[in-house]
Amino acid sequence: RASVGHAERGGRRSGAGARRSSTAMPSVRRHRGRSTGRDALLTFDLCRKLQKDQERLGRDSPELRGRMHEVGHLFWHQGRWREAGQYLSEALRLTLLVEGEVSEEVGLLSESLGQAYDMQRKSADALRMHEWALRAYGREYGDRDPRVANVLNDIGSALLKKGQLDRAMAKYEEAHGMFSRLYGEDQEDVAMVLSNMAAVLTQQWKFAEALAMQDKVLGIQRRTL
Repeated sequence: RASVGHAERGGRRSGAGARRSSTAMPSVRRHRGRSTGRDALLTFDLCRKLQKDQERLGRDSPELRGRMHEVGHLFWHQGRWREAGQYLSEALRLTLLVEGEVSEEVGLLSESLGQAYDMQRKSADALRMHEWALRAYGREYGDRDPRVANVLNDIGSALLKKGQLDRAMAKYEEAHGMFSRLYGEDQEDVAMVLSNMAAVLTQQWKFAEALAMQDKVLGIQRRTL
């Protein structure tokens, strides 16, 4: 993390109430749970079935994309970020063949793939995927949707890790403004972004402003608990 108190991402609202295609899988933006032996066996079984399907249908078959996303989802929850990235990347490639560059499914996959790259400390790849997700969500939903605000926050965090503090702050400010318009000031996603903004201010050695920002976060937490 960039600094103590850097919240980065809440992610509770991504895709809430969203329209999904018949091949769409849930976004992997969730808190990772503890992997179990049953999870590992299920993943192994699905990978084996997927390999057989690839041999039968060909690796460019759009019928494979839902299974690819599902396997990537399982690897995500096991904390196996490299494997998750591989399967999510292939699911994205197949989805692009069918839907083009702008759709909800492209947004979901780009967003999730960006998170997988982020967990591997591949900041440039993560930033590229988050920006792709922003384009897809922005064209699909406009600028008044929590998915767009979440991705703006992700972009800010990727820029922060690259040391691009001014650009990171600009994205956090966009995310904060959008969350505030959607939910009002006393809301957990608003507090999350304010905490990230405080992390930027700390790295800029603006300690008084950072403390003031964290006081706002604590105030929101007190009022909403």
